[in-house]
Amino acid sequence: MKEPFMYFPDSDTLEITLAQGLVSKTENAGVDGEHDNILFSYDDQGRLVSITIDAATQAVNLSDIIQNPENTINGQTSEIFTVSSLAKSWNVSPHTIKKIIKSMAKAGIGVGLQNSAKGHIVLTEADAEKIDQWRKEHPQTHPKTVDV
Repeated sequence: MKEPFMYFPDSDTLEITLAQGLVSKTENAGVDGEHDNILFSYDDQGRLVSITIDAATQAVNLSDIIQNPENTINGQTSEIFTVSSLAKSWNVSPHTIKKIIKSMAKAGIGVGLQNSAKGHIVLTEADAEKIDQWRKEHPQTHPKTVDV
């Protein structure tokens, strides 16, 4: 599991990861969703996966969290992919990428962010690296075709 607390100073965002898994729903906190700067992300079974807090320095005392350098992500720009764009760059089908993500989720390795069950999956460079590593560790074998 990735670090439970990740602070992004460039956007003043704190992400608290509670569990690995694909996010199928994200909603604002509060009885009527009135807290725009606090987002709850849930998996497809309605269990809380993560909490994201925007304008974190105004809402949270971050001193304990940012003491650990592993919790702070500074100035790292990351390329963002959709399943389709990653598949295109790797010259594979989007279906292949989705199958890998599903297999990883079954193994407890969550990658990507998906706002709804039918929404696009957004992947970071780190997610792409995890998927690529999974591909290398779990190669698909296909029957060989023989020309007659």
